Amino acid sequence: MNLILAFISFLGLFFVVYCKDHPLSPIIRKVRAEESLSDEEKTLLARSDERDLPQSLQRLVRTALTGEHLCCRNTPLPLVTKSRRVARHHMVNNKLVTTYVAEYYKEVVEGACPQEHIVCCNMYIMVAYKCVYLKDLHEVALSLLG
Repeated sequence: MNLILAFISFLGLFFVVYCKDHPLSPIIRKVRAEESLSDEEKTLLARSDERDLPQSLQRLVRTALTGEHLCCRNTPLPLVTKSRRVARHHMVNNKLVTTYVAEYYKEVVEGACPQEHIVCCNMYIMVAYKCVYLKDLHEVALSLLG
């Protein structure tokens, strides 16, 4: 089972990085070369589905907290911390076990900034709707392309 998952992950990584048809390939190459991204490329990266990203980039996005490092055109936003109940599914002795955990996230205080002005703060870039530190993204791009 693990071998199959590893193979599928490898294929996904292969298609993202080496297939010229994948929309993220040129963006990852530009990030690796520390080139500037166009507004269209930033939008594509920001709105990408986390599941379509290479595994290492998925891990980076998952570690970024939702709502963190958001600014109103480089002015930090007031945030409120909220929680929600989330189901986690695990396989234990070939049985599916469900556990529930509290997950914390942050949201912008309503009315603090017009929605179209909410961006990632300086030195961060939005990837799959989360703000990721630029240097971390560059390191992931380096590892993807060697």
